[in-house]
Amino acid sequence: NNDSPYALNLFFTGKCNLNCRYCFVKKEGIENSTLDEKSLKKSVDLLFSYPGKKKTISFNGGEPTLEWPLVKKIYEYARKEAEKRGIILDVAVMTNGTFLNQEMIDYFIKNKTIVKISIDGDKITHDQNRPFRINSQMSSFDKIIENINNLKIGNLRLAASMVFTPRNISRFLENIKFLNSKSFYYIEFYPDLYARWGKSDLEKLKNIFKKFESYYIDLFKNNKKAFKNSLLDTFVNDV
Repeated sequence: NNDSPYALNLFFTGKCNLNCRYCFVKKEGIENSTLDEKSLKKSVDLLFSYPGKKKTISFNGGEPTLEWPLVKKIYEYARKEAEKRGIILDVAVMTNGTFLNQEMIDYFIKNKTIVKISIDGDKITHDQNRPFRINSQMSSFDKIIENINNLKIGNLRLAASMVFTPRNISRFLENIKFLNSKSFYYIEFYPDLYARWGKSDLEKLKNIFKKFESYYIDLFKNNKKAFKNSLLDTFVNDV
């Protein structure tokens, strides 16, 4: 049972309104593809066919909210099938945050969905790597922050997904601090796996993570707002 699959990443579409420099969808050349309802449901059935009472499904793209009716349809299907089988289901939606509206937010809150927004930190860092596809001069950062500030997010389970690169690694801690000042209860961070990481970059990264360690511990020591992180949670729970 411990070896049974417990998580499923569904890639609804390769289409997206952004043109992120390190996008794996673009690298793989599947930008115009979209999965059909039958295939998506079949994937859910396959996950649920394995043993285990807790399952996680992540809705991804491209930009999954471009297929909003299909997202809702598959979520409803997964929820009903999970209830039938006595499975505890956790659902996350990975989005660039530019299309979020109140209807979506209310739906996510009602269904206790985790909403992971791709945001790399402050405006300078984010806009360097995540321009709009049609108009690269427009700021996707401004649109994300506008949505977060103007929509009634209430107790939405909001998470940030931050990519760091050799170019912006020196701003890693500043970007973490910025995101922690916003409404994110989870902050995940990942390296740009397509970038060329030299020996000096990795040495710099090691020193920056030491500073991050001190910063994160101090949040708890001083009773300040502390975010959650999946990797850190794994370390803590394994100890």
